[in-house]
Amino acid sequence: MSTTPHQWKKAGNFQPFYDPTQQPPTPLIDVSSVFPEFSKRNITILAKLPLHGNIKFWPVWNMLTRAQEQKKLDGIHTICCASSGNTVAALATLAKFFGIEHVVAVVSEDIAPGKLQILHILGATVTYAKKGGANALARELGEQPGWWDIDQYTNRHNWEAFEKWLAPEVWQQTDGQLTVFCATLGTTGTLLGSKNFFQTVTQPPQLVGAICDSNGNVPGARNVKKLMAIGFDCSKAPFPIEHDISAPHAFSMSALLNRHGIPVGPTSGLACYALLRFLKKAERTNELDTYRNKEDNIVAVFICPDSHLPYLDKYTTHLPDYEPVEDLLNF
Repeated sequence: MSTTPHQWKKAGNFQPFYDPTQQPPTPLIDVSSVFPEFSKRNITILAKLPLHGNIKFWPVWNMLTRAQEQKKLDGIHTICCASSGNTVAALATLAKFFGIEHVVAVVSEDIAPGKLQILHILGATVTYAKKGGANALARELGEQPGWWDIDQYTNRHNWEAFEKWLAPEVWQQTDGQLTVFCATLGTTGTLLGSKNFFQTVTQPPQLVGAICDSNGNVPGARNVKKLMAIGFDCSKAPFPIEHDISAPHAFSMSALLNRHGIPVGPTSGLACYALLRFLKKAERTNELDTYRNKEDNIVAVFICPDSHLPYLDKYTTHLPDYEPVEDLLNF
């Protein structure tokens, strides 16, 4: 039955558009042709795109829904959040559906200008924290009457969202043939939540984490030191981690993917680079075949947190003349 414009206006409810339970699976794109060296070895490389172009829509929706169910939002007019930008952007979009009037973004002074512009457009109030102090400031603000700190780093409903939606989608889209699953470590929610789901399947894929180098110039990703600051010890991680990936390599891989029609940002580039490097190492150590499924194929997925658009000014910083680094695929 067709719906007239009048009926759309009468409905006036955009909430289902953002509700993950009412959305179709997000695209899972085969990018194997970009990396022919791997496809020749029966390795399929897949890019998983995020809900509404921002992976944080899943956990923010879940955290707000759970908080509402537990009556934590009663009497709350302002939610604050320490974030590199994506989480609080999703929060500023979704909070209104839960009766929250104001969102305060606690960000570092070096936030990407593109992300800052997005926050202003969405109506969030931006508060700057000194280096390394965003979490403490958000907790302090959240103690005020009528305020609540969503605290994505310790909120278990953050990683629960990936267990509920992201990981099951990928598993279904690969018909249960998935063998390697790679994501960057920022809040760590993507991998920890997905791990919980994959433990329920008969043949769980190999999880792989990706982190940046000590310079920490890849938006949304952390290095060893910054992960330790939020209580995640890389030496005790329940999965292998590809360490020390530089910003030029992350931005270069992002640029390469964009030039093949995949609109993803540098954090996605970091995950892709880490996945390919992991597979290349496995080949050199004669372990590659351990990641094949019953059909003798390797089906490998990397998770894309957002697009390139919030970071446009950063590409020239890391890629003069927009040219990827020459050793990009020399793992």
